[in-house]
Amino acid sequence: GTAPAVASPPKGSGGAADDAEQTSAIAPEDAEWFRYVAELWGVDPDLLLDNLTHNNLAVNRTVTKCHIPPVEANKKREALCKKVYQHCFEWVTACLNSTCNVQAERWIGVLDIFGFEAFPKNSFEQFCINFANEKLQNYYSETTTELLNKYVAEGVIPPAGLQARPEGAKCALEVIEKVINILDDYCANTKSRPTTADLASSVFGLISPDTGALLARPRPRDPQDRFAVKHYADNAPVWYTMEEFLAKNSSKVSKDVLEVLTMSTNTVLSAIQLPLEERFPTPTRCGSPVQSPTADLFLAPPVKPKVQGPIKPLAGNFKREMERLLNTMRTEAGLENLHWIRCIKPNTSERPGEFAGALVMKQLECVMPLLEVAKVSQDKWMDHSQLVYRYRQLVPGSGSGSDEARLKATLQFMVGLVPPDGDGQTFREGVDFQLGKTQVCMRIPVYEVLERLRWNKISVSLIFFGALLLIKASHILFRRKIRALAAEETKARATAEEVEEQARSRLSAIEKTQLQALLAAPKGADKAEFPDSVKKPDELDDLFGELDKAASAASASAS
Repeated sequence: GTAPAVASPPKGSGGAADDAEQTSAIAPEDAEWFRYVAELWGVDPDLLLDNLTHNNLAVNRTVTKCHIPPVEANKKREALCKKVYQHCFEWVTACLNSTCNVQAERWIGVLDIFGFEAFPKNSFEQFCINFANEKLQNYYSETTTELLNKYVAEGVIPPAGLQARPEGAKCALEVIEKVINILDDYCANTKSRPTTADLASSVFGLISPDTGALLARPRPRDPQDRFAVKHYADNAPVWYTMEEFLAKNSSKVSKDVLEVLTMSTNTVLSAIQLPLEERFPTPTRCGSPVQSPTADLFLAPPVKPKVQGPIKPLAGNFKREMERLLNTMRTEAGLENLHWIRCIKPNTSERPGEFAGALVMKQLECVMPLLEVAKVSQDKWMDHSQLVYRYRQLVPGSGSGSDEARLKATLQFMVGLVPPDGDGQTFREGVDFQLGKTQVCMRIPVYEVLERLRWNKISVSLIFFGALLLIKASHILFRRKIRALAAEETKARATAEEVEEQARSRLSAIEKTQLQALLAAPKGADKAEFPDSVKKPDELDDLFGELDKAASAASASAS
């Protein structure tokens, strides 16, 4: 919502400063709201109000508080609110980045593009918004030129809707950047106090034959605090009022007011004077959970932080941020990965269900070239050798012959293809794809059909080779099982032979004569009559039983 009038004129002054006192005070009806805001910020309301309505004047190392007029107090209030809003916005961004892994290789960036604005009275905000539109339009022009150069270099006919900016055409972006440089120079000079007249004089000094109709000044009988810029999106020039350009561009926050915020019990606001990289520490992600930036939001007042350097002017900082954005779009995203969502403003009265035809058509005229570029940028370019090699499985006879013959066979195969929604009509060379000097340019439908056929061919091959692998694996497992059975048979035979050998050794130990006497002895003879070296019949039975078991095991292993 809107900020309370923390620096309103005293009650009874009729909204104007008192010439005698030139003091500022909080309006009685806003006192409660002011204390509520101070409570949310975690600061002393009396100390905050004192620094908003007074300036500290240092003379001979003695600091004296002096009253300021309501106009200056309101500027201090507005600058403070903007500073807090900016700081909170950066804090929210840090919270989102700490939750999302912004260092990942795959990411999605969403850019909410400013809408072109032209009102009866345009100020610094409209100037920055339209500058952003000019930057993006220039990016579109550069991209168009790059695409056209590629078509020309390959000797390929470019699409009809793809047109580059004519040579020698002037761009309002150059004029706007010069105005921004003048603004930054004035706001960076803290020793002097430039006025709107000084700014107007410097801006009017940019008017020359080189700028043409891109920059204009008002007629002599009109107020001289305006200048006009001819933008790409409007046939009529847009007039900007410079009355508040310097104040809005600097937005200097009083050091005394910032000191009050550094004593806040809110840890977010207490770090408002720290450099951006030190305000919100980067959370660790080495397996440990990321602590929420909202944790321990209200703590004891921290140690007074070190103050960052002088605040840079807003216009120059906005210009640098736009350069960073465009650099990201060029290098990290790439034109082929950009997807555009264009919102059309139906009317200027902000009423539902109402469409202003002229306004809508003018916006569509501006966006149609961009759509053409987006469509053309999706075209697939392949080297001749890459095209032949990638689709060699689809084209009969493309694996042999000269390079020219294989390329010709591939192109003939492409001509015979039918698009999914082509009603039986095949692709046409020169329309759906074109042969360049070193590359082939294909439209998306051609590329998608080729890729689908290639994948179907690869799928069949994968199924065939998969079946072969299964057969090979089964054969390997069968051979391993046979080898395991043979090893078991060999081991069983060795065991039987070993038992047999032991039995033979034991039999040889019994003398032949003693064995014959043992066998010839009458049944029931006294065992004491036999010598100790002669084995008893029970032991012989055990011996022959072991031989029978060994023979049976060997026979089973052999089977």
